[in-house]
Amino acid sequence: MINNNTIAKWTQYIVVPEDVYEAVIVDFKVVDNPFKEGENQFKFTFKLETEGNEEVSVLKSMSPKLNEKSTFYALCSAVMNERPTKTKYPDGILGTELIGKKVRVSIKHKTGDNGNTYMRAESFLPSKK
Repeated sequence: MINNNTIAKWTQYIVVPEDVYEAVIVDFKVVDNPFKEGENQFKFTFKLETEGNEEVSVLKSMSPKLNEKSTFYALCSAVMNERPTKTKYPDGILGTELIGKKVRVSIKHKTGDNGNTYMRAESFLPSKK
């Protein structure tokens, strides 16, 4: 339900050091691809486990393609700790199936045109937990 009286709260954008973090996938959405008209992207939100237990999340958009070279395939492989196959998943994999799953996320920094530093989820590894 949309509430037009919702007030945006001030928050701090926390940039954690470049490293590999344990994370939980907390959200998944299908969004318009800003680079290819008429196509969609998957957008995942990862909540990172940090030493200071700070609330740190990072987003990652990716193509919904499932093949050995795709980012979604790499994410599924890390979450499932196995390579998905057409035999095991003949109908594909729903992004919603990954919500609540643990994975390790490699965080890298990127400097925007405005000079600010942003975090990027660069790659995925199976969780150690």
